[in-house]
Amino acid sequence: MASFANIYRNRRNIVNRYFTEIEKAQECREKEYRAALTIQAAWRKYKILKRRKLRNESAIKIQKTWRMFHEGMLFRCLKTEKETEDRNKLFNEKARKIQKVWRGYWERKHVFDFNKQKAFMNDVQKKNEEMELMLDNYYTQTSEAATFAEEEQKSVQDVKKALHTHYLVSTSAIPSIYQPPAFTKDAAAMPAIEQFIRTVNKAKIVVPSIGKR
Repeated sequence: MASFANIYRNRRNIVNRYFTEIEKAQECREKEYRAALTIQAAWRKYKILKRRKLRNESAIKIQKTWRMFHEGMLFRCLKTEKETEDRNKLFNEKARKIQKVWRGYWERKHVFDFNKQKAFMNDVQKKNEEMELMLDNYYTQTSEAATFAEEEQKSVQDVKKALHTHYLVSTSAIPSIYQPPAFTKDAAAMPAIEQFIRTVNKAKIVVPSIGKR
């Protein structure tokens, strides 16, 4: 009973203290609430930033891995293409060499036989030499015949000219009579005629009778 009486006497102080504690608790609650909000905001920000950083790092790793894989695939494709191109080029070159050797062998064996060609060329050379000899002989014969005929014709013409000009053969012949070609019928034959007249032996000249010309 004494305790209850003591509480009853101090009821106002208890009530005031209660409300005071309530006010303090209210103030602390607001501070704790704001502190909790700040902590939650900071924690969420930290988590978001960490998650974003992790995602960025993961994305960078994924992109790096993918680009590495893609570049590796591209490199392997280019390498395979280059090897295929080099192999085809090598095969084509070897095939051309084989074809060249085979065509050369075939041409020498079936088309351009060296032994037959050499024999043919020797035969042609012999034929050409024989033909050249025949042509030389023919040319010599025809040239001699033509020269002989020309000399005979010239001799006959000289004799005719001498017979037609026998009256000029005299001790009283004037030398200037041989000079003007205008008085001769054949001016081109005058030098030969003059030489013939000068060298002829006058004692052996038989003057023929002059008939119709």
